[in-house]
Amino acid sequence: MQRLPEGQYEEINGYKNPDNVPDLPFVWRAMQWLRPGGALALVVHARLLFKRSKAGTDARNLLFRCLRFTGVVNGSDLAGTCVWPSVNAPFAILFAKNEAPRWPDGFHFISPYRDPRPAPGRVRIDAHDATLVQQQVVIARPQVLKVLYRGGGLDSEILERIEALEYPTLVQYWKRELGLRSGKGLQTTSNSQDARKLLDLPYLTTEFDGRFIVDSMKLQRFRKPRAHRIRDPLIYKGPMVVFREAALEDQSRRALLCFDDCVFNESFIGYSAHGNGNEAKDLTTYLLVLGLSNFPLYWSLMTSAKFGVQRKVFQREDLDALPIKRLAHFRDDERHALRQLAGALQAGRCDAEKI
Repeated sequence: MQRLPEGQYEEINGYKNPDNVPDLPFVWRAMQWLRPGGALALVVHARLLFKRSKAGTDARNLLFRCLRFTGVVNGSDLAGTCVWPSVNAPFAILFAKNEAPRWPDGFHFISPYRDPRPAPGRVRIDAHDATLVQQQVVIARPQVLKVLYRGGGLDSEILERIEALEYPTLVQYWKRELGLRSGKGLQTTSNSQDARKLLDLPYLTTEFDGRFIVDSMKLQRFRKPRAHRIRDPLIYKGPMVVFREAALEDQSRRALLCFDDCVFNESFIGYSAHGNGNEAKDLTTYLLVLGLSNFPLYWSLMTSAKFGVQRKVFQREDLDALPIKRLAHFRDDERHALRQLAGALQAGRCDAEKI
C-alpha cells in the first residue's frame, strides 16, 4: 500500500482482512485517495462494530488507530426495512476525517430503532440519543459498542464490575481447568461418518418438551448407523447439561440436565461432567441453575458479535465466553443453597423465573 498521510500509522502494511470481508478494503483504499484531513463517509457491514474474534478485533482496532472518527450510525435494527429496501444485512455508516486521532478524540455513536410512525423509507434519528465514545475506549474494551447498542451506560458499568472479578470463562474452566468435554450436537444431513458407536443411546431432539431434567427412558433411541458429523463421542457422556440453541422465551426450557449418556442433535450445546468424580453432580447442578437464569441471555446480548444483531440463537462461542465462578470457591452455605434450589426445580416446587 502507498504511504498514508503523515501522522497515520504505517502498521497497515501488516493488515490482515478478517474472513475476507469485501467492505473494509474499500475503507483503506478511500484513505489513500483522500487528501489528509479529508472527510470520509462510507456504509459498511455492522459486523465491524461487534466482531469479537482476534482477527476481527485487530482489524477494527487498526482502523480506529488510523482514522479520526466523528460519527458512527449503527443501522443494525433497520436491516430489512424500507430504510434500505432489499438489504437484510445489518449495516453501519462511518463518518471520519482522514487523519490520525488525537487522544482523547471521540465520536458520536447512535443506534436508530424501528419506528412504525414515520413514512415508509424514512427513519427518525434523535440527536439526544447519541453517545460520545472515545476512540481509545473502543480499542481497550471491544464490547463497548455492543453494550451501548443493546444496553446503556449502566450496563457498561455492570460488565466492568463482572470483568473485575477475573472469573474464568466457561470454556477455560470446563475444558482447560477441569479437563471436561463440551460441544454442539451431531448433524444428520448426510451419511459421511460412522455413527455406530452411538446406536441405541437415548436421542434428544427439539421435540422434547420437558423441563429441567431429561428422563432418558422416555426418549427415542438413536438408530442411524451413519451421520453427517458425530462430534466428539465423549460429549454425550452423562451427567451433562445441554443448552438449547434457540433463546426460548420459556426460561424453564433453556437448559436441561441429563444424568445418563445421551445423544443430542445440533440444536443443543452440551457440557459433559463425565470424569469429574464426586464433583460431577454439583457441577452439573451449578451449570443447570446458571443456564436457567437470565445471565447467559444478558451476557450474550451485551457482548456477542451476532446474538441480538443477526441471530436470535445462542452460539457455542457465546456460551463458552460466559464468566463463571469456580465451584471450588463456593462456601458451604452456597453449595447447600445450590442443592436446595436444584432439588426444588426437580420436584416442581420452584419455577426458573425465580432463579
